[in-house]
Amino acid sequence: MSDAQRNRKYFIAFCAITILAFTAVAVAIVYNRTATLNVTGTLYAVGIDVTPANISWGMISPGQTIISPIITLTNTGNKPVTLTFNCSAFNPTIAEQYFTVTWTYLGQTIQPNTAFTLTFSLKVAYNTTGFMDFSYITTVYAI
Repeated sequence: MSDAQRNRKYFIAFCAITILAFTAVAVAIVYNRTATLNVTGTLYAVGIDVTPANISWGMISPGQTIISPIITLTNTGNKPVTLTFNCSAFNPTIAEQYFTVTWTYLGQTIQPNTAFTLTFSLKVAYNTTGFMDFSYITTVYAI
């Protein structure tokens, strides 16, 4: 094999390695955008008792939906109630635009001295970027 052929072979190998390296960097950049997040939620209740008061969602990947442990709500009042909830106090505040919380409650009336169980679901948007940990507060209201 001549020196020119050998040099050409090395040049082709060098180009192939360079292309692979750039591909690996591009994959790493995309992967970084979809890295897992550590999520913690605090659960408050107004006019009703709630157990547990904290939801540690743990690690979740963008695009994923996870379900909370079972939450028990107890109407300790003396009249029937229905429930509503909202999420607030996002930390960092940018997190609010990247996730959705839903629950399994369907509007049932909860009678006095009655316990009711439900779960929450947390969905994190696929395009989540800019933070690795976030927390928020969910408040459940008895009305």
